[in-house]
Amino acid sequence: MVIGCGFGDDAMYAAKMGAKVSALDISPESLDLAKRRADANCLEIDFRLSPAETTPFQEQAFDVVIARDILHHVEIESCMREICRVSKPKATFIANDIYTHSLVEGIRRSYWIDKVIYPRMRK
Repeated sequence: MVIGCGFGDDAMYAAKMGAKVSALDISPESLDLAKRRADANCLEIDFRLSPAETTPFQEQAFDVVIARDILHHVEIESCMREICRVSKPKATFIANDIYTHSLVEGIRRSYWIDKVIYPRMRK
């Protein structure tokens, strides 16, 4: 699951790696653009209009939850409770909240993320 997916970059990246992806955002306009981008790339992604604090997903639905540059927009305690609810036991939570105009973007596109973390989503 990708929380606060915006224009769908992380969701599309994971889908291209072979993951079954669900993504949510509170902006209908962002979701519309994300859906159009996914369709243009022939990617199946389950986009949902939803706040991170109360998602429409079942308990223990996800092996991986991604939250990039979104945590400063949410109510942390409620959001983390919801992440725990929808995550399978031993799920991986990938998050950063440092704006991507920095060295962090390079790390995000590094070998470790590209070849180790994202491929785990396929399992």
